[in-house]
Amino acid sequence: MNNLLKFLVVISVLFSLLTTAASPKDQILTTTGAEVFFGNDIKWKSSGKAASVTDNGEATFQIKINGFKYSSITFYKKGIIRFYAGHDPMTQFGDTPAVIKLPEVTESKLTSSKKDFVISDGEKSVVFDKKSGDMTVFKNGKRLFVIPGGKLNFTSDGFLKMTIDFEKNALFYGLGEKTGGLTKNGHTYKMWNTDAYGYHPKTDPLYESIPFFISSNASEFTGFFLNNSYETFFDMAKSDPESAVIGAAGGDLDLFIFTGDNPADIVTGYTFLTGTHTLPPLWALGYQQCKFSYYPDSKVVEIADSFRKRKIPADVIYLDIDFMEKYQIFTHSKVNFPDPAGLMKKLHDSGFKVITIIDPGVKVDDKTDIYREGKEKGFFLKTPDGKESKGSVWPGVCVFPDFSRQDVVEWWGGLYKGLISFGIDGFWNDMNEPAVFNKSKTIALDTIHYDNGKKTGHLKNHNTYGFYMIKATYEGLEKLRSDNRNFILSRAGFAGVQRYGAVWTGDNTANWDHLRMNVTMGLNMGISGIAF
Repeated sequence: MNNLLKFLVVISVLFSLLTTAASPKDQILTTTGAEVFFGNDIKWKSSGKAASVTDNGEATFQIKINGFKYSSITFYKKGIIRFYAGHDPMTQFGDTPAVIKLPEVTESKLTSSKKDFVISDGEKSVVFDKKSGDMTVFKNGKRLFVIPGGKLNFTSDGFLKMTIDFEKNALFYGLGEKTGGLTKNGHTYKMWNTDAYGYHPKTDPLYESIPFFISSNASEFTGFFLNNSYETFFDMAKSDPESAVIGAAGGDLDLFIFTGDNPADIVTGYTFLTGTHTLPPLWALGYQQCKFSYYPDSKVVEIADSFRKRKIPADVIYLDIDFMEKYQIFTHSKVNFPDPAGLMKKLHDSGFKVITIIDPGVKVDDKTDIYREGKEKGFFLKTPDGKESKGSVWPGVCVFPDFSRQDVVEWWGGLYKGLISFGIDGFWNDMNEPAVFNKSKTIALDTIHYDNGKKTGHLKNHNTYGFYMIKATYEGLEKLRSDNRNFILSRAGFAGVQRYGAVWTGDNTANWDHLRMNVTMGLNMGISGIAF
C-alpha cells in the first residue's frame, strides 16, 4: 500500500508539472507571471519600422506598423498623447471602463523627410526614424523617451510588449497598490487583482490594478497609462537600468502619455481622463476601527464604549462577515445581531457611524430570494456552455453577478435597501477581485462576461470586476439615499475606481513591515489618482 501511495504521488506531481508547464501563457496565469513574461520562454516577433504615417484630418495620424492592423498617434490638449497599436479599431475611450472623457484634440501637423516622419502640435513632437525605426517623443525640443525600433513586439497568441528607453538615472513612481519602496526601479510587477492575505514586502500582485506610472528625470516628468484590463506587466528598469518594459497578455497597446512641468500636472491629466473622487462624508475622514471580526452585538457595543471611556477619538466601527447569517450577503445573523436597527441607534447615540461588509459571492441556495431571483433573470456569470460559473467562498458554493450588465447593476444596487433601513451608514465591498478559495484564487478563466455586449472572457474582465461592483454599489446608494454623501470602501479596483469610493491596502496584519509599507503604498496610490 505504501509503495502504491508513493507511486500515485509521483504520478500526480508529474501530471501537475506537465500541465502547468504546457505553455508560457499558462505559466503566466499560474505563477507570479512577470518573470515568465519578461523571460526567454515567449517567442516574440518584432513590429519593425513605421512604413508610413498619414494624417486623417482629425489630429489623429494613422501609422502602418507590421503586426498591428490598426496603429495611430493622437494629440490632445492638457499635454496628452495617445499611442495605439492593436488588432481592432481604436474606440473613443478604449476597451476598459477607466477613461470617461478626453480633452479636445490639438491642432497638429505631419511632415516627412528622407530621414523621418514628424508629428507635432508645436509643444509635443513624435518622430519616427525611417532608418532605425525608433519612435522618439519630445516636449519643447527636449527628448522625453524613445521606443526603439524593433522593441514593439507581439506574439501569434495575442501577447504584446513595448520597451521604453529613458535618459540615465530616470526614476519611476506610481503603479497604484504595490509593495516595496517609493520608487519602483529594479522590480517587475504584474497587474492581476489577487487576494494576498498577510502579504510581505516582495508580494506581487495585490488587490488592485492601476497600470499608471510617472517617470522622473532631472526636471522632466512623463506619465504613462496602459489602458488595458488584461493581465499586464511592468519591468521598471530591472532588465535594463535605463528602460521600462510594459506588456499585456491580451488586448491592445492603448497607451496614454502625459507631459507636464511637474508631477501634479501629470496626475491632473490622468485624473481628467479617469475621474476624481466624489466628496466623502465628513465622518469618513475620522478614525475608523475595523477588525476581523467583532461579534456578537454586545461585543461591538463594548468596543465602542471602550473608545469613549478611554477618550480615544473614533468615528466609525465596522461589522465584518460575522454580521451575516451564515455569511450570506444582505442578511444579518439572528443569533449574533437579533436587533440590527436597535444596535445602530445605540452606536449612533454614542457618536459612531457603522459600516458593514458585502461580498460579491451569492450562495447557491434556491431557498434564498437573492439567488432565486438572480438565477431566474440570468444575472450570474456563466461558463461557455451556459452553466453558472461557481466557486467556493465564505458561505460555500457561490455564483457571481455579472456587473458588466447595467440591469444587474441596477438590481444589485437596490439590494442595499434593507441594510439602509437598519440605519447602516456605509458599505465595504470585499472579496471582489473576485476571490475564490481555490488554487487560482478566482473564478474559471473561461467564464463569460457581458462586457457591453462583446461577451468576453474572464481574462479581460478579472481586473475590472471589483471596479464594476463598487460602481453598482455607488449607483444604488445614490438612488436609495440621494440626499447623503455615501461612503463606499473597496478592496479591489482598476484605474478610475476613485470615481466611486475609497480603497485600502488590503488584508495586512499588525507588524512593522506593514506599517512601513502603508506609507509608500499610500503615496503611490495617491500618485496614481487614488487620493482616499
